[in-house]
Amino acid sequence: MKTISIAEFETLVARNDWQREQDCEVLERLDRQVEEWNEENESFDLNDIPHVFGLASKTSTLDGI
Repeated sequence: MKTISIAEFETLVARNDWQREQDCEVLERLDRQVEEWNEENESFDLNDIPHVFGLASKTSTLDGI
């Protein structure tokens, strides 16, 4: 493993030729119903709240590193 200085690290971070890749995978999607009080008509409304569960990754590479 090569050790670099802070200045070298800052120079690497500042470069604009990074290759970025992101990916996501939805594993499960569902709607959950909740009751909320409606003041106007003094009754409960059923509202759907969407939920999505999954995985995501973001990778940045520079010159194959």
